[in-house]
Amino acid sequence: MTDDPRPAHFDPPLDAWILSQYADVSAALREPRLCVAGEREESGPSPSGSPAHVVAALRDVAERTAAARAAALPIGVPVDLVATFATPWTLGLAVAATGAEPTDAPRLASLAREIFLDAASATGPRVSPAAQRAILALASALPHGGEHAAMHVQTFVALSQTLACTLAGAWLALLAHPDAARRLRDEPALLPSAVEELLRHGGPSRAVFRQARADVTIGAAAMRAGDRVVLRLAAANRDPTRFADPDRLDLDRGGAGHLALGRGPHSCWGAPVIRLAVAAATGALLRTTSALDADGAPTWIGGYAIHAPATLPVILRRAL
Repeated sequence: MTDDPRPAHFDPPLDAWILSQYADVSAALREPRLCVAGEREESGPSPSGSPAHVVAALRDVAERTAAARAAALPIGVPVDLVATFATPWTLGLAVAATGAEPTDAPRLASLAREIFLDAASATGPRVSPAAQRAILALASALPHGGEHAAMHVQTFVALSQTLACTLAGAWLALLAHPDAARRLRDEPALLPSAVEELLRHGGPSRAVFRQARADVTIGAAAMRAGDRVVLRLAAANRDPTRFADPDRLDLDRGGAGHLALGRGPHSCWGAPVIRLAVAAATGALLRTTSALDADGAPTWIGGYAIHAPATLPVILRRAL
């Protein structure tokens, strides 16, 4: 699947309508007659309070641990930013946010990885039996279960897995646009708006799944009740009718209106936490280095629904 914003069409192999253009995907995300398909994306109240509450609780630990992790990175030698920074740092946030036992973090991360990889390769809402077992095991291992167990599982997977992929995609965008990285070092006040453009450009979510609960027409897609629908977020974020020169990382664009975190009633509940984390980690990385040089091509992880760098080999420079 490429991320080109093709017109809406029905895909017989997937047995689903495919919406890729920005106007169509944006409208579909807001359309109440299109419901979330399957349990993977169900939303509900957080057991930990509002997003603002979670951000306030995590801000200090996120900024402090990001600064320490960035300062410890080796300089002038090859290093994988995913393995040495993104993955261990986001796992620490997942532990902090859910109250998991730190000594159990490796096992919990392995369970979360199985759940994440199943979601990443999915072409629909169905969860594999292996992933279902991992969900149950992770739910039983996390504290504060009960009626909020599903939310705690989603939080742990999102922070330990999806967030790491989000950072990898954002940093790959900066590697490909060194002028933007230099500008962010020189103008750190740009970082909050730059995060939006980094999410638009490098966000890992390629597609989410919906189902029509009633007949509805969006663009060229005349959907009947019960029809499956695929919303291709990454393609919509590359639609040139909405984002001029969409493959360019443009810090002045600010990414306003991007769909990397969804939109409407099923937008990402943890969006403020993601923005905080991307700003904290990226700011720390840029403050402690003078340049990021690619050291070979990244490898990739994921599939139809999620796609991101699995490795990000670089050589970091630091001004004397």
